[in-house]
Amino acid sequence: MSLRIAVLEDDKSFADLVISWLEQAGYTVAWFSTGHKFLQALHDARYDLLIFDWLLPDMDGLEVMQHLKLMD
Repeated sequence: MSLRIAVLEDDKSFADLVISWLEQAGYTVAWFSTGHKFLQALHDARYDLLIFDWLLPDMDGLEVMQHLKLMD
């Protein structure tokens, strides 16, 4: 079973590069351009690993982590 990885990155070209590498390595990858989109997706999916940009347009990485902690 492949690891499910969430990539939170607002720079689409950089996200495409990272996603390409991860998919070539056999991982299942989901891309989110904002923290809110990622947090919303957690209602339907779970991920084994989170790779994220510290400065997203709607919240910073610390806020994403705080939301995750509250959901746990």
